Amino acid sequence: MAFRVRTPDGELSFATLLDVETAFHQGLVDPDDEVVDEATGQVHRAREHPWFRPPPPRRFWQDAGAQSARIAVAVVFCVAALVAGAVQQWWLALPTLVVAFAMVLRIAITAQMRSKRR
Repeated sequence: MAFRVRTPDGELSFATLLDVETAFHQGLVDPDDEVVDEATGQVHRAREHPWFRPPPPRRFWQDAGAQSARIAVAVVFCVAALVAGAVQQWWLALPTLVVAFAMVLRIAITAQMRSKRR
């Protein structure tokens, strides 16, 4: 069974309805695009299709608008580690530095993955 998706820019072809649903959840198919079943000729808007599940909620790390907040929190952890190290509180400085490093690494990986998708 083949499916076509009508968009304002043209049409996309998909082999199965699962492929269309996956594209819908990834943002390749907009909610206003029309999904056409080749076998039956039925046409549904993507957001109103009876077989599509609602997309899963986006987590904090997947939200592009929260990137500046993540960077700010990482900077606060770095400064806290520096202050704790300056006052010779190594029991506090080292774990704080590890958390800051993990956050910076996660931010870098997320940014790299986002730039590859575009």
